[in-house]
Amino acid sequence: MGVVLYDPIKKVGGMIHVLLPCAEEGVQNQSANPTKFADPGIKHLYDAVIKAGANPANLYAKMAGGASMLSFNSRVGERNAEYSEKMLNKLKVKILAKDTGGNSGRTVTFDVQTGVMTVSTLNKGKYTL
Repeated sequence: MGVVLYDPIKKVGGMIHVLLPCAEEGVQNQSANPTKFADPGIKHLYDAVIKAGANPANLYAKMAGGASMLSFNSRVGERNAEYSEKMLNKLKVKILAKDTGGNSGRTVTFDVQTGVMTVSTLNKGKYTL
């Protein structure tokens, strides 16, 4: 799950790649890289963009990912999207655009100058959010 936070006035933003939904679910060695989890990772990104000069009142989010790509019955992608939205709501950050779910993986890039998130998939090709 790629999650972007962006202040379009200051042109300050960042992106995080959420790998797992929640750090509190007994995953071993959580402290090694808290940014791989939705809850502490998005908070870490939020703090970093504020420290870099973003105004919390101007921030918005874009998110893409959360596909079910594993052959066994796994809800990791779906839960990544759920936990990411929950954390953004907790931080009072508006979600401006999202493309989540499905079964096709995505490659995501973000342009800090324009605020454009570009998503590429095998099924849909390349498009912007």
